[in-house]
Amino acid sequence: MEHVANSISQLSKAVGRQLRLLVDLQRLKLVLKLSELFSTFITSLLVWGMLTLIFLLLNAAAAIWLGTLLGASYWGFLVLAMAYLLLLLVFLVVFKSAFKRQMRNTFIRLSFENSGGTT
Repeated sequence: MEHVANSISQLSKAVGRQLRLLVDLQRLKLVLKLSELFSTFITSLLVWGMLTLIFLLLNAAAAIWLGTLLGASYWGFLVLAMAYLLLLLVFLVVFKSAFKRQMRNTFIRLSFENSGGTT
């Protein structure tokens, strides 16, 4: 009887170790996935920031150029602002739901991708 109790005690300890290892493994997988998501976010943020800066500088140059063609610099900025307002309205009316769906699907895909061959 004591042999059975000793075996059950050893089995219980082994199961406890196995569960702790499983929890540690899942924790490491979570940390890996979060670090991948965070690094993707930071990289995307830097790229989009640089593209935004380039876009703003090109728009300022275009507005100044349009202003010289129209006779006053404020006209160039006004024309470009109205063009972007029109584009924004078209975007909101036509593409808003598709854009939101695409962003949601991208986030879900990144969340569930296999990371480095682990399951």
